[in-house]
Amino acid sequence: MNSTTKSTIPEARAVVERALAAMSSGDFPAITAEVADEATWEIVGGTFFPQGHRFVGRAAIERDFIGDVIVSVFDFDAPFELKVTRVDAAGSRVYVTWEIDATATRGGHYQNEYLVIFTVEHGLITSVREFTDTARQKRVFFG
Repeated sequence: MNSTTKSTIPEARAVVERALAAMSSGDFPAITAEVADEATWEIVGGTFFPQGHRFVGRAAIERDFIGDVIVSVFDFDAPFELKVTRVDAAGSRVYVTWEIDATATRGGHYQNEYLVIFTVEHGLITSVREFTDTARQKRVFFG
């Protein structure tokens, strides 16, 4: 591992844990504060999202992913629970599993499990890859 470009395991884990705490509390600006300018966020298999499934750059992640995708599919006036079930780190990568139990804006109940791989460099998240049951997402979010 090249220590000039990668983060240490404790540092990478701390960055991701701050982002997870922000996600759980709905503090969207605090999430993007942990994201590098050139970061990418990808919903693997989520090609059915009208806004796209891969977002490049902090501004696109904030505006298009969080500000458009997330707020358009979840009803935040209803209970929303993001439960982190495991966090493991190896080098600059942090592997997180979580469960979401929420209400979709269309009114349906959404419950899904995720595996999310974060890459952290220079103390910021540079890559996020979400793996989940995208067929369930499509069915609940879009009918």
